[in-house]
Parts: sequence; structure tokens; C-alpha cells
Amino acid sequence: MPLPAADPTTTLSWRIRNSGWLLLPLLTLGCFSGAGLIVIGIRARRMGWWLPGAGYILAGCGTMIILPRTDPASSAGGLAFLAMLGVQAAAVVHSFWVNDGWLRWRAEQARYQNSAPAEAVEGRSMAVNVNTASARQLAGLPGFDAARAERVVAARDARQGFPRVADFAEAAGLTHDELRQLRYWLTV
Repeated sequence: MPLPAADPTTTLSWRIRNSGWLLLPLLTLGCFSGAGLIVIGIRARRMGWWLPGAGYILAGCGTMIILPRTDPASSAGGLAFLAMLGVQAAAVVHSFWVNDGWLRWRAEQARYQNSAPAEAVEGRSMAVNVNTASARQLAGLPGFDAARAERVVAARDARQGFPRVADFAEAAGLTHDELRQLRYWLTV
């Protein structure tokens, strides 16, 4: 029996390749220190990542605008320079802190993209159509029992069908993780 393939998301080379965005805050001084956070935040659809990135860019640009207008020998010039360095340091530290979440998100995406389609899942020949399946068929799905399947069929009849799998998931009370597990089993 062949050994299962190793998960590529656990290798050091995968982590380094997917952490390349950290070069943006490390190598860009001032204005673009938050650019990496914006890129990954938009890609992962995480406002908590891209919004601080926008804040770092605004703060960095503000200090870059103020810095040349102050006398370097004055205390205002020194404070502007320290503010610029502080924004840069905060962006770098924040970026390294967010990178762990980014790598977890990328690993989940890689697992999702490498998942088997419905035809390959444990010998199943086809996915279950949530609009035509009987309660007995729904009860055969992972995480479903007869009572849950009956509730879903009643909700389906009341709504006259489910236009989307997400509507089925809502009626069934599926959590995000349950829906992700069942994504290849369901169709409308």
C-alpha cells in the first residue's frame, strides 16, 4: 500500500514561498509599509488585515510629507523621523503577526483546491440534489440524522425549493465547517 502524499503546506519551502509578501513591509520605507497587508487582506477578504494596512500607508505618507518640511536639526524634524520609523516598525511587526493567519488561510485554500470532486468521494457516483432528495437520502449525508433531514424537507416544501446550496445550509442549520465538508455532496 503506498504511503499518503505529504501535505505540502507543512514544508518550510511552502511557508517561505507563501510568506513572500512580507518583503513589502520590510523593503518599502514609509508610504508603502502597509501594502502587503492590503494585498493579503483583500485576497483573503479579511478587513482586519487590509484596513490596518491602509492606516499604515496613510500614516507613512503623512510622515513622508511632514519630514521634508521640517528642519532636521529641530525637535519637530526628529519627531517626524521617529514617527516614520515607528510606523514602519509597527507595520513590520503587525505583518509578521498576521502572517500566521495568512499561512493558515492559504493552507485551507490549498486543501480546498486539492479536494476530490463528488464522483471520487467514497465511491459516490453523484451528488445529492437538495431539491429532489428524500428525507432518507438526506439522512445518509454526513452529520445528518432522520430528524434533521425531516426538518430540511419541511423547510424545502415551505419555500418551494432551494435556489442555492447556501439556502439549504441555512435551513439545515449547517455550520461553516459542516457546509465545507459537504460541499461536493450537494447540488441544486
